[in-house]
Parts: sequence; C-alpha cells; structure tokens
Amino acid sequence: MVVPTATVGRLARQLPGSHGDRAALAHAFVRFALKGRDLSHLKGRLILIHGSEDTMIPHSESVALANAVPDTELYVIDGFSHIDPTHTPILGQLQLIDAVQAILRRRTHERMGGSLLKCGPPPARG
Repeated sequence: MVVPTATVGRLARQLPGSHGDRAALAHAFVRFALKGRDLSHLKGRLILIHGSEDTMIPHSESVALANAVPDTELYVIDGFSHIDPTHTPILGQLQLIDAVQAILRRRTHERMGGSLLKCGPPPARG
C-alpha cells in the first residue's frame, strides 16, 4: 500500500500517542495492506464502498478484497474521499445512493427471507 507522505504526516500529528512519528505510522499502514496477502480463505457477502479520491487508503485495497471474496459487490465512488465527502460530484453522489440502496436491498431481502421461512403456513393437524 502506498500512503501519501502528506497523509502520513497529517495522521501522525492527529493520532493520540503517535508523537508525530511519521515512520512508525507509515510502517503501521503497511502492516494492514492487502497486497501480497493470501485472502482465498475469506468467505462472506460483502458490499464495499470506496472513494476514488481516497488519499488515506487506495481503492486498490478494496479491489483486492473484492477479488478475493466471492459474491462481493464493490462500489468505487467517483470523487469521493475518505475524510471529506463534501466535494463529491453529482455522479459520485448518485453512485453512493446506488451503493446504499444495495445495502438496504440486501438487508431487506435477508430479513424477509428469514421471516418468510419462519412464518410459513401452519402445520396440518391430523
């Protein structure tokens, strides 16, 4: 994972206990990078939302995770950043709405599916 120097410096100043140590913070970021890791053991149905303008965590990290976990939906939002979404263009805002709707659809489907299985017709009495 490549973390921009400006981001590392900004975080090093803001995080409690970091004492402004950029090198230690950069090393910590690299430890969490997905590049080169075997992710084939991961299972699940994920919906990932990542900004194309994220300067803290490159969206390639979400791409790697989406490629590793079957049935993952990835939404890369144009112009969206990690910290400040206020400058997201209209296309990015529409993409974000699509992503949120996907989450709501999945939750509704899972809840309805679960309740339909439990609330079927009453058993026949004999």
